[in-house]
Amino acid sequence: DWDTLKSIPTPEKTDTYTPISYEDLYQITTDNLNKHNIKVNNIEFLYSRTASSIIMVFFLDIKSKDLQPKLIITSSHNKTRPVKIISGANVSYCSNGNVFGSINLKRKYTGELYLIVNQLVEECVSKFIPEFKKFEQQTEIMKSINPDNDEINSLLGILFFKGLINSKMLQYIK
Repeated sequence: DWDTLKSIPTPEKTDTYTPISYEDLYQITTDNLNKHNIKVNNIEFLYSRTASSIIMVFFLDIKSKDLQPKLIITSSHNKTRPVKIISGANVSYCSNGNVFGSINLKRKYTGELYLIVNQLVEECVSKFIPEFKKFEQQTEIMKSINPDNDEINSLLGILFFKGLINSKMLQYIK
């Protein structure tokens, strides 16, 4: 739970390593979301057994019929992964630390990390809003297209021969 995570001590800074506390990452993120008037419906925390690495998933309160936009922050206290800020209209994450999204920024634990992380979160949030609106518009356009079976088969053939889909994928397309 969050109370346990924010009490995890942050490692000491060295000449080559500048850690950032989970609580500070959370605060930087929520401050930037608030600055852009983006509300959060829910926050999910995934972390390793020792809480040496964490994934914070912010479920954004942006009305959409088909999408659940998210902003994700990953971090570690054991130098195993950089700080990552990921967002988009379609973001995927796994408890093993793999995170995918259309906006993907990262920074190693060096230098003026607090300032840089704040700038990265700001950049990610700023890029997200127009990207999300564009994605939603494209989704609506695609919904209005009603191809017939010949057009679908032609398109699948093109995708297959260009190597964008394979025979395994074809068995799931209906």
